[in-house]
Amino acid sequence: MKVFLVILTLIPSLAFADRCPDLSGKYMIQGDEVHLAINQDECLQITIERSTNQSGKTVKEKHTFALDGVLHPGAWSAAGENARSSAKFVSGKLEFTVASATGEVLSKEIWQLLPDKSIEIKEMSGGTKLAKKQRR
Repeated sequence: MKVFLVILTLIPSLAFADRCPDLSGKYMIQGDEVHLAINQDECLQITIERSTNQSGKTVKEKHTFALDGVLHPGAWSAAGENARSSAKFVSGKLEFTVASATGEVLSKEIWQLLPDKSIEIKEMSGGTKLAKKQRR
C-alpha cells in the first residue's frame, strides 16, 4: 500500500516534468558561433541571453519570456522595433512565435530537449539547428 501511495505522489511531478522540461544551462549553436545562457523558472518564464560574434564584436541580447503563449511587446532585435513575441510549451517542446504589430507571424521556432541535453531548434522556414549543451 505504501508503494502505491508513493507512486501516486510522484505521478503529478513526473507528468509536469515531461510537459515542461527545464532548459536551463549554457549552449552553443554549432556553426553560428552563437552562445545561449538559459535560465528557466519552472513553467512560468524563461530568460535567454544570446551572445554572437559579429565582425569581431560580441553582441549580447537578453530577453525574458512569459511561458503563457500570449504575444508580448519585444522580440530579438532582428525582428524589428514593434515586433511581439510569445513562448509556451506544447507537448514538452518550447514554441517561440514572433509577430509583427499587426499580428502577422514573422518567425516560429520549436525547441526540443534531446536525450543528450542538447536542444534541437526547428525553424518555420524548415531549417534545423543544434544548440549543444556546454559542460562548464
